[in-house]
Amino acid sequence: MPVQSLSWPPKTPDAVLDYDYDVPLDAGDSVTSHLFTKLAGSVVVESDNRTDAKVIVNLSGGLDGETSVFNLSWVTAAGREDNAIITLSVVGLENFEPRIAELRAMFPAFVTVPDATIALWLRRADVQVGDNWPDDDRNDGRLFFAAHMMASLGLGQGTAPAGVTSFKSGTFSVQMSDKAASAVGLSSTVYGRVYQALCQRAFGGIRLVRTSDHV
Repeated sequence: MPVQSLSWPPKTPDAVLDYDYDVPLDAGDSVTSHLFTKLAGSVVVESDNRTDAKVIVNLSGGLDGETSVFNLSWVTAAGREDNAIITLSVVGLENFEPRIAELRAMFPAFVTVPDATIALWLRRADVQVGDNWPDDDRNDGRLFFAAHMMASLGLGQGTAPAGVTSFKSGTFSVQMSDKAASAVGLSSTVYGRVYQALCQRAFGGIRLVRTSDHV
C-alpha cells in the first residue's frame, strides 16, 4: 500500500498550534500505539497524544519559508500497521499584512481563511506572476492567482456569488461565459478565469500554472 501523504495548514513562526490526524480505521478497530517523528525542518514538536482514532500534536516555531516534514506511524488493536508523511509550511507575515487585507477586501469569500494560508499563496503567486508582467496587471495577477489556488483547494466560502459573469478593476474588465462553470483547471473558478484574461492581455496567451505544490 502506498504511503499516505498530506499537508497541514501553514503556521506562522511564532504560532503554537494543535494539529489533528484522523487515523483511517476499519469499523470497530482502534489505535493502540503511535510514533510521531520529525524528518526535516525546524518546527518543534511540543507534544503528541492520541485517542482511539486520532493523533493530536502540538507544534511551535519554524523558520519563515521552510517546510517541515513528519512521519506518523501507528499500530491498531486488530494488528494493522501503517504510516503517513505529513508536511507543514511556515510563513512569516512580515510585509504580507497589507496584501492579505487587500485580498480579503477584493474577495470576501476568503475572510475566514487564516492569515498564514493566504500569505503562503501570495508568496507562491509572486513566483508565478513575476516582474516581467506589466505594472498595471501584476498586482491583480497575483491576487487572482492566489484566490484561484485557494478556491481550487476548497478554501473560503465559495468561488463567487451565483450569476457573476464579469469583473472590473481599474482599467481592466472582462466578461465571463456562464458555461465556464463546468470547466476544469484555471477555468474552474471565477478567479482563474480572470487570471486567464489577464495573461491573455499581458502576453497573448496563458502562462503555466504549477499545481503540484501543497499547502
